[in-house]
Amino acid sequence: MARIARGPIIASFFSTRSFDALLFRARQCLRRQPATDRIPISPRVFERDAREAGLRVHRWIASRPGISKQCYAVLEKAEA
Repeated sequence: MARIARGPIIASFFSTRSFDALLFRARQCLRRQPATDRIPISPRVFERDAREAGLRVHRWIASRPGISKQCYAVLEKAEA
Protein backbone atom coordinates (compact mmCIF):
# COMPACT_ATOMS: atom_id res chain seq x y z
CA MET A 1 0.00 0.00 0.00
CA ALA A 2 2.85 2.37 0.78
CA ARG A 3 4.18 1.98 -2.73
CA ILE A 4 0.94 2.66 -4.64
CA ALA A 5 -1.12 4.97 -2.39
CA ARG A 6 -1.17 8.67 -3.19
CA GLY A 7 -3.26 9.82 -0.27
CA PRO A 8 -3.86 8.66 3.27
CA ILE A 9 -4.54 5.00 4.02
CA ILE A 10 -7.10 4.02 6.63
CA ALA A 11 -6.43 0.69 8.30
CA SER A 12 -8.66 -1.11 10.77
CA PHE A 13 -7.36 -3.36 13.55
CA PHE A 14 -8.28 -4.67 16.97
CA SER A 15 -6.42 -2.85 19.74
CA THR A 16 -5.37 -4.24 23.11
CA ARG A 17 -6.34 -0.95 24.78
CA SER A 18 -9.98 -1.64 25.56
CA PHE A 19 -12.34 -3.47 27.85
CA ASP A 20 -13.32 -5.79 24.96
CA ALA A 21 -9.68 -6.83 24.55
CA LEU A 22 -9.48 -7.64 28.26
CA LEU A 23 -12.58 -9.84 27.94
CA PHE A 24 -11.09 -11.46 24.84
CA ARG A 25 -7.95 -12.45 26.76
CA ALA A 26 -10.02 -13.77 29.68
CA ARG A 27 -12.16 -15.91 27.35
CA GLN A 28 -9.06 -17.30 25.67
CA CYS A 29 -7.62 -18.33 29.04
CA LEU A 30 -10.87 -20.07 29.98
CA ARG A 31 -11.18 -21.88 26.65
CA ARG A 32 -7.53 -22.93 26.66
CA GLN A 33 -7.52 -22.75 22.88
CA PRO A 34 -5.49 -20.21 20.97
CA ALA A 35 -7.45 -17.66 18.97
CA THR A 36 -7.11 -17.91 15.21
CA ASP A 37 -8.48 -14.54 14.09
CA ARG A 38 -9.43 -11.07 15.33
CA ILE A 39 -6.61 -11.08 17.85
CA PRO A 40 -6.06 -7.67 19.46
CA ILE A 41 -2.59 -6.16 18.99
CA SER A 42 -0.88 -3.27 20.69
CA PRO A 43 -0.97 0.08 18.88
CA ARG A 44 2.79 0.17 19.44
CA VAL A 45 3.17 -3.08 17.46
CA PHE A 46 0.84 -1.76 14.74
CA GLU A 47 2.88 1.46 14.52
CA ARG A 48 6.16 -0.49 14.30
CA ASP A 49 4.78 -2.67 11.51
CA ALA A 50 3.53 0.40 9.63
CA ARG A 51 6.95 2.05 9.97
CA GLU A 52 8.65 -1.08 8.60
CA ALA A 53 6.29 -0.86 5.60
CA GLY A 54 7.30 2.75 4.91
CA LEU A 55 4.26 4.34 6.55
CA ARG A 56 3.68 6.47 9.60
CA VAL A 57 0.57 6.80 11.76
CA HIS A 58 -0.89 10.26 11.28
CA ARG A 59 -3.91 9.74 13.56
CA TRP A 60 -5.60 7.12 15.72
CA ILE A 61 -9.40 6.78 15.77
CA ALA A 62 -11.10 4.52 18.32
CA SER A 63 -14.64 3.49 17.43
CA ARG A 64 -15.72 3.47 21.10
CA PRO A 65 -12.72 4.58 23.18
CA GLY A 66 -11.90 2.27 26.07
CA ILE A 67 -14.80 -0.07 25.31
CA SER A 68 -14.47 -1.51 21.82
CA LYS A 69 -11.28 -3.09 20.53
CA GLN A 70 -12.06 -1.79 17.01
CA CYS A 71 -9.57 0.93 16.12
CA TYR A 72 -8.55 2.79 12.96
CA ALA A 73 -5.22 4.26 11.98
CA VAL A 74 -4.82 6.97 9.36
CA LEU A 75 -1.49 6.25 7.69
CA GLU A 76 0.70 8.37 5.43
CA LYS A 77 3.87 7.62 3.55
CA ALA A 78 6.88 8.09 5.77
CA GLU A 79 9.34 10.77 4.77
CA ALA A 80 12.30 9.27 2.98
